[in-house]
Amino acid sequence: MFIFLKTPLPIFISDLKLKIYQMSMKRKLFNIDKNTPFSLIGLEKRAALAIQNHFRLSNYQMLVLSWIKGLWTGILLSLVVHYFISH
Repeated sequence: MFIFLKTPLPIFISDLKLKIYQMSMKRKLFNIDKNTPFSLIGLEKRAALAIQNHFRLSNYQMLVLSWIKGLWTGILLSLVVHYFISH
């Protein structure tokens, strides 16, 4: 025998998961203080985590984003070099 609830239980669970995800991202962002405060690596990690938190990206999506950025930078660099060599 099944009892059907009229409360939106799946919405509550998804909201709870979102809150937990947001709390873990804040912990990730503020637990990087192991490096010196003015180190370039610490600044880069904070920037990457800020982008990841703002757009709610997973680690795999960040990897794909950085790969596409590197590909785009390489294409632009090769076009600039080709322009200066051929003209």
